[in-house]
Amino acid sequence: MSLDDFKAYEATFHLLSSKNNADSINDAIAELRSGKGYRT
Repeated sequence: MSLDDFKAYEATFHLLSSKNNADSINDAIAELRSGKGYRT
């Protein structure tokens, strides 16, 4: 695994380590997939 891949994995783990944060991220993904959100 490259260092960049490891850093990306580490960042994802950190963002998903809190249930509230994980729920918010998953809600945002669902919103984008349903066409209700917008990408920046």
